Amino acid sequence: MIDMSYEEIELKDFSTPSINKPKYPHGLKLSLGKEELKKLNLEGTPAIGQKFNMEIVVEVVEVSSELEGSDEKSLRVELQVKEMEVKKDDTEEVIKQSDSSQIIYGV
Repeated sequence: MIDMSYEEIELKDFSTPSINKPKYPHGLKLSLGKEELKKLNLEGTPAIGQKFNMEIVVEVVEVSSELEGSDEKSLRVELQVKEMEVKKDDTEEVIKQSDSSQIIYGV
Protein backbone atom coordinates (compact mmCIF):
# COMPACT_ATOMS: atom_id res chain seq x y z
CA MET A 1 0.00 0.00 0.00
CA ILE A 2 1.11 3.58 -0.70
CA ASP A 3 1.28 6.06 2.20
CA MET A 4 -0.76 9.07 1.02
CA SER A 5 0.35 11.46 3.79
CA TYR A 6 2.07 14.70 2.87
CA GLU A 7 5.85 14.66 2.44
CA GLU A 8 7.80 17.06 4.67
CA ILE A 9 8.54 19.35 1.70
CA GLU A 10 4.81 19.55 0.84
CA LEU A 11 3.99 20.64 4.39
CA LYS A 12 6.22 23.72 4.01
CA ASP A 13 3.63 25.17 1.58
CA PHE A 14 1.10 25.60 4.40
CA SER A 15 1.02 28.93 6.20
CA THR A 16 -0.65 27.44 9.29
CA PRO A 17 1.30 26.57 12.47
CA SER A 18 2.90 23.12 12.36
CA ILE A 19 0.44 21.63 14.87
CA ASN A 20 -2.51 22.54 12.58
CA LYS A 21 -1.04 21.27 9.31
CA PRO A 22 -3.04 18.44 7.78
CA LYS A 23 -1.38 15.04 7.62
CA TYR A 24 -3.22 14.02 4.44
CA PRO A 25 -4.40 15.97 1.37
CA HIS A 26 -7.92 17.38 1.30
CA GLY A 27 -10.35 14.97 -0.32
CA LEU A 28 -8.85 11.72 0.95
CA LYS A 29 -11.19 11.50 3.94
CA LEU A 30 -14.43 9.51 3.60
CA SER A 31 -17.43 10.42 5.71
CA LEU A 32 -19.89 7.61 6.40
CA GLY A 33 -23.25 8.12 8.08
CA LYS A 34 -25.46 5.66 9.92
CA GLU A 35 -26.99 4.21 6.73
CA GLU A 36 -23.61 3.70 5.04
CA LEU A 37 -22.21 2.05 8.17
CA LYS A 38 -25.26 -0.24 8.27
CA LYS A 39 -24.70 -1.28 4.62
CA LEU A 40 -21.11 -2.14 5.52
CA ASN A 41 -22.21 -4.14 8.61
CA LEU A 42 -20.49 -1.59 10.88
CA GLU A 43 -23.52 -0.71 12.95
CA GLY A 44 -21.54 -0.16 16.14
CA THR A 45 -19.22 2.75 16.81
CA PRO A 46 -15.66 2.11 15.61
CA ALA A 47 -13.01 3.51 17.94
CA ILE A 48 -11.11 6.64 16.87
CA GLY A 49 -7.75 5.55 15.51
CA GLN A 50 -8.98 2.05 14.72
CA LYS A 51 -7.84 0.72 11.35
CA PHE A 52 -9.35 -1.88 9.06
CA ASN A 53 -8.98 -2.86 5.42
CA MET A 54 -11.55 -1.95 2.79
CA GLU A 55 -11.94 -2.69 -0.86
CA ILE A 56 -13.35 0.24 -2.82
CA VAL A 57 -14.48 0.53 -6.44
CA VAL A 58 -14.34 4.06 -7.84
CA GLU A 59 -15.33 5.66 -11.13
CA VAL A 60 -13.47 8.56 -12.70
CA VAL A 61 -16.06 11.35 -13.03
CA GLU A 62 -13.87 14.36 -13.83
CA VAL A 63 -10.37 15.04 -15.15
CA SER A 64 -8.82 18.47 -15.43
CA SER A 65 -5.36 19.82 -16.15
CA GLU A 66 -3.91 23.28 -16.44
CA LEU A 67 -0.54 24.80 -17.25
CA GLU A 68 1.41 26.18 -14.30
CA GLY A 69 4.50 27.98 -15.51
CA SER A 70 6.49 26.99 -18.56
CA ASP A 71 6.40 23.17 -18.56
CA GLU A 72 4.46 22.22 -15.46
CA LYS A 73 0.92 20.91 -15.65
CA SER A 74 -1.39 20.48 -12.71
CA LEU A 75 -3.62 17.44 -12.87
CA ARG A 76 -6.74 16.66 -10.88
CA VAL A 77 -8.86 13.51 -11.12
CA GLU A 78 -12.18 13.29 -9.30
CA LEU A 79 -13.33 9.83 -8.26
CA GLN A 80 -16.79 8.70 -7.22
CA VAL A 81 -16.92 5.80 -4.78
CA LYS A 82 -19.37 3.30 -6.32
CA GLU A 83 -18.90 0.21 -4.14
CA MET A 84 -17.06 -0.60 -0.94
CA GLU A 85 -16.71 -3.37 1.57
CA VAL A 86 -14.86 -4.02 4.78
CA LYS A 87 -12.78 -7.19 4.74
CA LYS A 88 -14.60 -9.93 6.67
CA ASP A 89 -11.91 -10.50 9.34
CA ASP A 90 -11.81 -6.75 10.01
CA THR A 91 -15.61 -6.48 10.24
CA GLU A 92 -15.66 -8.93 13.15
CA GLU A 93 -12.93 -6.95 14.91
CA VAL A 94 -14.79 -3.65 14.38
CA ILE A 95 -18.00 -5.16 15.75
CA LYS A 96 -16.18 -6.54 18.81
CA GLN A 97 -14.54 -3.15 19.37
CA SER A 98 -17.84 -1.30 18.95
CA ASP A 99 -19.60 -3.60 21.41
CA SER A 100 -17.01 -2.81 24.08
CA SER A 101 -17.18 0.93 23.35
CA GLN A 102 -20.95 0.72 23.73
CA ILE A 103 -20.53 -0.80 27.17
CA ILE A 104 -17.83 1.70 28.23
CA TYR A 105 -19.12 4.91 26.63
CA GLY A 106 -22.81 4.16 26.15
CA VAL A 107 -22.70 4.86 22.39
